[in-house]
Amino acid sequence: MTEEENKINNINEDFISKEFIVENYLGFDVNPGYKIITFIKSLDGKVEIENKGGKRVKATSFLKILSLGIHYNDKFTIYCYGENQEKNLKEIEEFFKGIEVYPIEEIKENENNKINNVVGNTAKEKIMPNNDELTLNLLILGQTGVGKSSLINALVGEYIEIFFNKDGIFPHQHEIDGKKVVIYDSWGLEVGKDEKWEKIINNALKEKGVDKDIKDWFDGVTYCIQAGGLKIQDFDIKMIKQFADEKYNIIIALTKSDQIGKAKREEFIDIIKKEVKKATKKDIMVITVSANPEQLDNMTEKPKPFGLEEYKAAILISWREIFINRIPLHIIEKLKKDILNAKSNAPRKGKELSNKIQKHFSNILNTNIQKYVR
Repeated sequence: MTEEENKINNINEDFISKEFIVENYLGFDVNPGYKIITFIKSLDGKVEIENKGGKRVKATSFLKILSLGIHYNDKFTIYCYGENQEKNLKEIEEFFKGIEVYPIEEIKENENNKINNVVGNTAKEKIMPNNDELTLNLLILGQTGVGKSSLINALVGEYIEIFFNKDGIFPHQHEIDGKKVVIYDSWGLEVGKDEKWEKIINNALKEKGVDKDIKDWFDGVTYCIQAGGLKIQDFDIKMIKQFADEKYNIIIALTKSDQIGKAKREEFIDIIKKEVKKATKKDIMVITVSANPEQLDNMTEKPKPFGLEEYKAAILISWREIFINRIPLHIIEKLKKDILNAKSNAPRKGKELSNKIQKHFSNILNTNIQKYVR
């Protein structure tokens, strides 16, 4: 039968359709097949079934349905025609649930709900006020003179004086609103010394890689850009991209935002978002912050800082995204290590089996990775 014949010449007929997936190991074998035929024949209207290969048959014969070869984990599509098409499709959907066959979107929705619940509950646990053991790791970087130190001082609520006697990114412990944090900091990044800073950042990223313990990851990554500059430099983009490539959700803090008006700030934010997305293919958060506003000669009093509460909220949002993006890769790396460890300690037959398992796992991984990593 040709592909055109498989379509049963229904081009001009009105229909509705829905895609399903078989969760039952028996698939559309003998018993489920007869149940399906008996049920569909009781409906008032024409019904067709199409398998994942595009072959479509009228659902009036058990042998026709059997010829589609629909089994466990297979996707297929139901087409309903006639005046009662919506009613029939709803009844079919309810009937299918009894034999563990479900709409694709329902499966996806259930999976997403499970993931969101896990992440949401973990996030709540992470920021519980009575969780004294929790420590957030926050990395805050930026070029020399952008106001990074002022932002850190405002964030922790005290003046911090740190001396760096060598290149690198170093931790110092503090509290933010009673919560323990470790802020990772360096002296200001230097334009023109790209290779040096790329190496420093790469070393930091290796120490916080997806294969490392989750408690050692950066829970927030902030890159500071001065608002008054009205330009994001190639150097900034290069630094930001290093973190984006490692599945970190970056916050850009537009520091010293009191230096320019609202219209110019919004225009600059649009430029930053476009340039970063062009380089990383990702959307980023830009938070306007003024940690230590300057009092100009024509001002009777010093302006108040702004943007700190929004920045703190952005840190928690960013942490959640980092968790979502990196956890699947973390699990994958752990599984790979387990497989390699079993392989190295196994006898010859065990190694052959391990190779097969690893190959099978890689195939599944390549096929399904997009389900888990956005």
